[in-house]
Amino acid sequence: MARVVFAGGLPLSFVKNPKFIIFCKKMRPSYDVLKRIIISNRLLNLKYEKIQTSIHKTVEKADFISIASDGWTNLQKELIVNFIINTLQPIFWKAIKIKKSVYTGQYIAQELDNVIEEVRSEKLVVIIINNVSNIKSAHSILKNKYSNTIFLGIVNIF
Repeated sequence: MARVVFAGGLPLSFVKNPKFIIFCKKMRPSYDVLKRIIISNRLLNLKYEKIQTSIHKTVEKADFISIASDGWTNLQKELIVNFIINTLQPIFWKAIKIKKSVYTGQYIAQELDNVIEEVRSEKLVVIIINNVSNIKSAHSILKNKYSNTIFLGIVNIF
């Protein structure tokens, strides 16, 4: 049940829907639909921990990695910066919400440096960033520390 809710991106309240409960009972009369609190707390936390363990094992096994970072604004007009780790496949590492007042090259360099250290810098080959001025500034700050790493800037084409 939890997998259906998580994988389908369904709201947790879905399991309280009377029509869904009737459907489950018709499919399997002995089945008791899980309570929303169990799905949202215990099962979601267990799934999260399992995914995190798998992600860290994948990164740890990789001989080489690259990091891609990009910033965007969400529907609430909040600035978000994503970090993607690339092994043989891209892995979402984390996203951070940033106040515009601290969105400086120094701040981005520090956050990128944190990610590099989290994934073990000796495996890092390439960092892919966009060409926004504060991201370029972060590149300038980090290029001396990670002199064996290639920094690639991308240009938005949209």
